[in-house]
Amino acid sequence: MIIKKNITKKDLPYLVKIIDKISNTYPKVFLLYGTLGAGKTAFVKCYLKYLGVKEKVTSPTFLINKTYQSLKNKIFHYDLYRINSFVDLQEIGFEENLKNKNIVFIEWPNKIKNLDKIIQKNINKSHIVKIFFNHTLQEEKRDIKIQY
Repeated sequence: MIIKKNITKKDLPYLVKIIDKISNTYPKVFLLYGTLGAGKTAFVKCYLKYLGVKEKVTSPTFLINKTYQSLKNKIFHYDLYRINSFVDLQEIGFEENLKNKNIVFIEWPNKIKNLDKIIQKNINKSHIVKIFFNHTLQEEKRDIKIQY
């Protein structure tokens, strides 16, 4: 199924609630596509706030991965912008993090060829949500496409 929306940053809490309802299985994996500044990290921040994470959420661009804990789930936030191969991800325990009731956010999944297919070897396709963030002519708005 595909959902398309035109949103502003103020709409993110509403978007998070919709996505949380449609992706009610665990583990959850969110593949976040979009150019720099398109809203990927803003979405993750909003989602983690919705889950009750109290600590400050920042982009893991230089760390590659940041880990958070909600009341129910361990959450992994990956930024693959500087990753060159799947081997690099394996070395930091990526596949292990796809298990249990974990929630995994992956920015720049297109940096690893066929990453969605690799993930599907570890978890069922129904646990994967793809979200595409696109700039619009109005600077404060984004076109969002959710595929699940």
